Amino acid sequence: IKAKISPSLLDLLLNHIDDNQDLLPVLQHGLMRVVDFWQRESKSQGIIDVEHYNAIGTLDKALSNHADEAYAELKTEENKIISELIFKSLAEKGPSSKGIRRPCKVIDLMEQLNVSEKKIIEIVDVFRIPGRSFLTPSISQNLTKEDFIDISHECLMRVWGRLKFWLKEEADSSRIYLKLCKAAALYQEGKVSLLTNPELEVI
Repeated sequence: IKAKISPSLLDLLLNHIDDNQDLLPVLQHGLMRVVDFWQRESKSQGIIDVEHYNAIGTLDKALSNHADEAYAELKTEENKIISELIFKSLAEKGPSSKGIRRPCKVIDLMEQLNVSEKKIIEIVDVFRIPGRSFLTPSISQNLTKEDFIDISHECLMRVWGRLKFWLKEEADSSRIYLKLCKAAALYQEGKVSLLTNPELEVI
């Protein structure tokens, strides 16, 4: 299928990414979404224009919206909770709020989350179908317990709103846990008393 992009949309895309190489994966994903939308709505007729670009949420929201669509396909609350735990295992909030990928074997996810191999693979597959590929390896590979699951690109941690919230939540929980551990150690040494309000509220 031959598709043409309007000059106005081309200018908009070039201005958006400027010289930021970090945005190239986001651009690639956004263009894929624009073309898919154009094919569905315009029956592959005419040129791809700003209206199609706006419809998929622009580069600012296209990837996040797409990831939310995948999340919405998880029909049960249990599956949604497990997917959250999987992503929290695969990523963490690093210095300067930059996301850090942490690839995990299927068997490690099973042990960490106390979830069956079948359930892990069922949920991971939702995020790695053709045209989506938020997780690796590709859907063409049948997963085993020894295979590593990874986030396909760091940009997902930067632009998917839901994942950004999960990582912040996890980082906040870790910070509170470390503070409580430190306070407990100081208490055992007799250097501080037990925490009470307002100290507990601050933590």
